[in-house]
Amino acid sequence: MKKIGFSLLFSVLTLALVVTLTISSTPSAVAQDNMTLTAVRVETASTDPLDAAWAAVPSLNVALVGEADLTAPVISGITYDLIEEVALQAVYTDDMLYIRAVWPDATQNDNRKFWTYTESGWVKSPLNEDRIAFMFDITGNRQFNALGCGAVCHAAEGDVPAYMGFLPDSTDAVDMWHWKATRTVGYADDQWAGAVVFGEETTGRANDSKDSGGYVDNVNEAGDAPRFTYPAGISVGGPLFADQAVEITSDMTFEIGQTIPFYLQARPVGSRGDISVSARYVSAEDGSGWWYVVLSRALSTGNPDDAVFTFNSENTFGVALFNNSGDHTHNDGRLVLAIGE
Repeated sequence: MKKIGFSLLFSVLTLALVVTLTISSTPSAVAQDNMTLTAVRVETASTDPLDAAWAAVPSLNVALVGEADLTAPVISGITYDLIEEVALQAVYTDDMLYIRAVWPDATQNDNRKFWTYTESGWVKSPLNEDRIAFMFDITGNRQFNALGCGAVCHAAEGDVPAYMGFLPDSTDAVDMWHWKATRTVGYADDQWAGAVVFGEETTGRANDSKDSGGYVDNVNEAGDAPRFTYPAGISVGGPLFADQAVEITSDMTFEIGQTIPFYLQARPVGSRGDISVSARYVSAEDGSGWWYVVLSRALSTGNPDDAVFTFNSENTFGVALFNNSGDHTHNDGRLVLAIGE
């Protein structure tokens, strides 16, 4: 199969043109017309979601639906509209898979629950965060391969308990790639869904194994203030990484209005940290905005809690989007990721 060069470099002028075209139309000049996302073979791939080379990759525009009782969340008087469509593109190399997702979102929500210092002390924000999640088959689950993610996320078996569509004795599982704009900086939570038992409780989702890392709450023992702050010399307003965080002491002073993240960041070491992410938010003068997100992972990680992607394969998957909320919209039916030679 002919390989397409995928340049890592682009000019400022080209970038501006691509961003403008993407906001006004779709992320690609050539749209796919079915429910199959065809990955393009490339020599090298860019993780930059705004790289001009993505314009040459076909896109699959996926309509998203919500449950009947799902309504747009309202926080502090602002309505966060449900996301109704996402454009997907995919490329692969000899050993890696890259998926770019682009969707409209008028608000950039990447500071979930942040702390703000006020005259009366620290106050926690009611904001949530923007997210995208993918599901891929691991074990050949019949429902998932026939009906897609709705069969495992939103299905039940009458009076028999079901956990994300999996019966309690099921050994099937699906791989979850879960990017969270606040909590997973530079990576996506690598998770899996099935009949997962923790002690006496059965649930439908679990995190992949890890040796260390992962995000944790930045909160003191009383639960009314942050425990850690930025170190000297680090710009306030960005993520707070665990290996840089400084514990707050009684002699520290803070200005009214200063903010501190609610989460300490550390990329997981182990299977949970397999998926890398590069994300950019772009806003337009008319008040509209778009998320551009590239997720990348090895075709095969060697971990049993991950999907394996091979050449000449068709892989059932699903996608869901969250707009500053725990509720989400998702594709209706089965999507297929096709990987060639």
